[in-house]
Amino acid sequence: MVGNGANIRIWEHRWLPAERYALTPWSQPPLHGPVFVSELIDHPSATWNEPLIDELFSPPEALLIKSIPLSRHLPCDKIAWHPHKRGLFTTNSAYYVARDIASNRISFPPPADGFQVLWKTIWKAKVPKKVAVGVWRACQNILPTRERLLAKGYEGETSCLLCACPLESVEHVLADCQVARELLGAVSLQITCPVTPIFIFKEWMLECVNRVSLQQFEKFMVFLWALWNNRNAALWEDKPRLPADIAIATMSWFNEYKLVHASSIPEVKVVQRWSSPTEHVFKCNVDGSYNSHQMKGGIGCVVRDHIGDFKAGLTRVVRTASSAFQVELFALQAAVQFAISLHHEKVQFETDCLQLVQVIHAEDEDASVVGHIVEEVRGLFHNYPFFSLTHVNRRANNVAHILAQTALHSELSHTWFLYAPEFIRDAILSDIHR
Repeated sequence: MVGNGANIRIWEHRWLPAERYALTPWSQPPLHGPVFVSELIDHPSATWNEPLIDELFSPPEALLIKSIPLSRHLPCDKIAWHPHKRGLFTTNSAYYVARDIASNRISFPPPADGFQVLWKTIWKAKVPKKVAVGVWRACQNILPTRERLLAKGYEGETSCLLCACPLESVEHVLADCQVARELLGAVSLQITCPVTPIFIFKEWMLECVNRVSLQQFEKFMVFLWALWNNRNAALWEDKPRLPADIAIATMSWFNEYKLVHASSIPEVKVVQRWSSPTEHVFKCNVDGSYNSHQMKGGIGCVVRDHIGDFKAGLTRVVRTASSAFQVELFALQAAVQFAISLHHEKVQFETDCLQLVQVIHAEDEDASVVGHIVEEVRGLFHNYPFFSLTHVNRRANNVAHILAQTALHSELSHTWFLYAPEFIRDAILSDIHR
């Protein structure tokens, strides 16, 4: 974990952050070049020596190095446990490391499940549980298709029960079979079957989740369940149905289900809105915006009084960052320092990043790549006891969000203003009059 870099050997130690594990630079060390990371830092400004880094490392490597945040205090370097998101050793994370080593996979715990959105959507869908379980089993490829049975010693027929396809797989039955294509094409779901039969079912499902509304996806799940039932009817009863008949019967059954399970009490949608602070207290809304492809961010904050009147605002470009959370953290750090420079003693900071609030309020050490910045921000809140930090809904943080988006696409590195720019006046007035 880079502090002042004095104890980190550039070409020998693992100090570059990466998704799975920390890395040693892969560029070739130059003769008579720098040995310690401290030699890559401009100590008076506590910033990276970017021209030197660009000269010594490949562009991707240089970008990764410049994304490591440096504390203005340049504290001592620390040893951190990379498999834990906060750099802390746990037996749970060590188990995964040991397991990978034992199986000759020299890697750290796998990255976060990229299919979390799919799993959450399946389980929160308002469909019968047997439908949700069936679709989940299909995504996990554990439905007893003939392809799966082959792996368990099955020696019978392998072809599709509904067409001439030589191998019945979950992808075929629920997406590529002519019956599935006709059924999904006949109903209005805005979902198209894959062009090629070579695809992974759960990856296609994830694309569908991101493409359609929850209501559409619920209907889609029911049709997938019906396709599997039709396959089973062909196997056990020799009574497959036509796609049109499946569509009519399934929609009728699903509509009856929704009617029976509809609540008699209308759902009340609660929308959290921006609220003005108490008298003599200022409110500072803060937000960060991140472009992962460019590893670039933008931050914005807006200060308002108890009437809701604009008092000050700030935008700043984060030229290099490794994550959206890092940008959110930089945004809060800049906002607190901005409030201090305005000589505001009582400030209520609000952010729509729940993780940021949890990290700042936590009492244990943070040894992650941004740990030094976390400690700085915690110190600022400790030194100003009338500063507070709370989490709010995105709708209550709209003005700061607009400023952060503006900064992300701006060429100006830093802008602060004591009057409301025209492009956010409507949003500010909307907050006041709602």
